[in-house]
Amino acid sequence: MTTNRLEAIGKSAFSFTIPLDPNQTIFVHASATPGCFAGSIQMTTFEFDPDIDACDFGDKDTGWLWAQDNGSQAMAYRTSCSKNFWSSYEQAEMYSKWWDGTKWKKGDASLRVEIDAHRKNDVCFEFDHENEVKTCFCSHKAASVNSGIFGAKNFAHHCDGDVTGTFKKTMNWQGQVWSIDRVAEVDFECCE
Repeated sequence: MTTNRLEAIGKSAFSFTIPLDPNQTIFVHASATPGCFAGSIQMTTFEFDPDIDACDFGDKDTGWLWAQDNGSQAMAYRTSCSKNFWSSYEQAEMYSKWWDGTKWKKGDASLRVEIDAHRKNDVCFEFDHENEVKTCFCSHKAASVNSGIFGAKNFAHHCDGDVTGTFKKTMNWQGQVWSIDRVAEVDFECCE
């Protein structure tokens, strides 16, 4: 085992005990000396077990992505998840676009958007799964699910593959039918 010691500003210190085997527990030791004359050193130890999963609690999204056919049709799309005091939300959203020769404009098409959300606790145990599909002949559509306002579902965590959006724009011009299909997963920071 190796122990690294990092001095913090003032009279406090952190040290780490890191085993040679990456699957063993890592210990973080923190100590502080109060600034008063009669104060004694206070010390605590935290354990980090690499074998225990840790899922991401943050608000994340894919950013707006772009897909285009070989001609004048395209779509902008994104997948996201967010939380507030009341609920956890997952959403897939898309916009239909077409090129008029000078600029991209919104344009109606047959749209299908699907959100698939797996919710987990902080150690990555899945406790909830929701899926929603929305379709329309329009220029914008979103599918969203949320955990509601009660219980532990409000504190959903995720890992890669847990929040997935599926997008399809179908066009029909003079009897010729084609589509633009994409899948977008939110990228999370987690240990598995």
